Parts: sequence; structure tokens; C-alpha cells
Amino acid sequence: MPLPLLLPGPALGLPPPALLLSELPPALLLPLLPEFEPPAEPELPPFPPPPFPPLPPLPPLPPLPPLAA
Repeated sequence: MPLPLLLPGPALGLPPPALLLSELPPALLLPLLPEFEPPAEPELPPFPPPPFPPLPPLPPLPPLPPLAA
């Protein structure tokens, strides 16, 4: 039978332990944090068209020499 876990508190006549924020799971910390809203991103103007013509397609590569066995 496991022993009950004794924590300092009113049952032992001691004040309750100080609760450290680092000991709380993150889900319990979320309600304590102020609401965070990311800053709105400014609208960027559209990119201008490139001032140069597109490149022509590359010529096909020459065949590879056979591998030496």
C-alpha cells in the first residue's frame, strides 16, 4: 500500500507551500497571461514585372560515357 504524499500545508499545521509558476503546466498558465494579439502586417505593394525577358530553355545534356566495370 503506497504511503500518502505529505505536503506542507494546513494538515501538518504548516502554511501551504508557495506555488511557483514554473511548476504549473502550461495549460494552467494560459488563463493567467494577458491576451496576445500579433501586430497586423502592413499590406505590401505587388511586385513589379521583371525588366528582362525570360531565359531560353537549356540545350540537352550530352550522353554520359559508360561506367567502367
